[in-house]
Amino acid sequence: MKNRIRFSHHYHKLRARENAIATLCHVSPIRIDENTPKRLLWYDTAYTDRQTCRMAFYELKPGDYVLLLFADAKGIFTTIRPRKGRYGDKLDYYSGKIGEEFEIVIEEDK
Repeated sequence: MKNRIRFSHHYHKLRARENAIATLCHVSPIRIDENTPKRLLWYDTAYTDRQTCRMAFYELKPGDYVLLLFADAKGIFTTIRPRKGRYGDKLDYYSGKIGEEFEIVIEEDK
């Protein structure tokens, strides 16, 4: 398997999904701004800080992002990624990967 999706923390949405395999089902553009539902941001960015043992949230600054929808044996989950990366437009990249499997890698473990 070549595809990997990396996460910087053990996000709550990923409980029991370490090193799991998930299929990319849907990709869409999303704009993060003052109109973005807070519940979506909470869901997507919540994790427990290992140093303080308190809930923390990864900061998504206002701008253009890509919303990815994955499915695995435990159900579905989403992740929000910046639209532009060092290799180009992630909307184009991930749109070409719909239906493919991804290994979930949590970088915090390294």
